[in-house]
Amino acid sequence: MTLSFEDILEQYNDILYKVARSYAYEDYEDIYQEIAIQLWNSYDSFRGESKLGTWIYRVALNTALSYKVKNPKVDYRTPEISLDQQDNSAKLDQLYKAINQLKATYRSLIILQLEGYDYEEISEILGISKTLVGVKLGRAKAKLKSLIKQY
Repeated sequence: MTLSFEDILEQYNDILYKVARSYAYEDYEDIYQEIAIQLWNSYDSFRGESKLGTWIYRVALNTALSYKVKNPKVDYRTPEISLDQQDNSAKLDQLYKAINQLKATYRSLIILQLEGYDYEEISEILGISKTLVGVKLGRAKAKLKSLIKQY
């Protein structure tokens, strides 16, 4: 059974949103839209050599990175995080703000782990060894923890 493009967007909405939001906190909707357009334009070229989710994540990641290069005037810095925000939405907001401050590689690793991908899948998506995934993920978590503690 082949999924329609709309079904794919619905099924992978969370990962697309996470990628977009982690690459531009303020303008994530623009990046999300660019990702959707790029997926639409390249959907027919998906050859099935990898899992659909892997391909979608790669397209999303490459589109987010390209968007930042094409739009250098966009302010990708995040606003200060207020410590007195207590609800879950505010905490999630804080997490995305901290993720946005990580290097692109670390952001990718954190997002993929939050999505539930295992080391092997992350390795395949990013094109690095499983060992390197573990090393970099450990560093990414330590940096993220450090950023969150600053607030």
